[in-house]
Amino acid sequence: MEVLIESVCSDSETPLVRDAASYSIKEFLDWTIKQSPDSILWENAAVPDFLFQKLRALATHPSAKQRLGAAMICNTIYRSLRNCEPLKSLFTLDLFAHFLVSLSMADKDGTEVGTQEQCELAVCNLGRIVYNNKNIFSVPHPQRRTAPLLFKGTISELNELLMRHVFSEHVRTRR
Repeated sequence: MEVLIESVCSDSETPLVRDAASYSIKEFLDWTIKQSPDSILWENAAVPDFLFQKLRALATHPSAKQRLGAAMICNTIYRSLRNCEPLKSLFTLDLFAHFLVSLSMADKDGTEVGTQEQCELAVCNLGRIVYNNKNIFSVPHPQRRTAPLLFKGTISELNELLMRHVFSEHVRTRR
């Protein structure tokens, strides 16, 4: 998995290699989901947890290529995340918050890199999951991954983060 993630985030790889590596990560995640009963995914989702921890770290990395790779992976695995109840509940809000930060950082990247476009798509995809599953995210869940950007892991807390983000962006552009 580590080599595939590095291939997606590499400067030296071609877009075709990045796409193939992203697709391979998706296939591995799909296989993991099929092999694991929901009870295991709720209690100890080791492989998905590793992947999502890497995505969180890469989404807020200073390097545009790392953030681009994270967004590409997120956009490729979006449907797998959306269709798996435990993973959707545990990881979506955390990923949303990190890709929101990534989108802010992408403002400084050149348009030719593609980071902003991929991060926008990741935020839209994750936002769609949140919007379509408001009932899941309206209450905290003890296993939900949220720190350091969110603490309770609820949609109301995400709304507060979004408002802070929007107003901080507005203040920066007006100066």
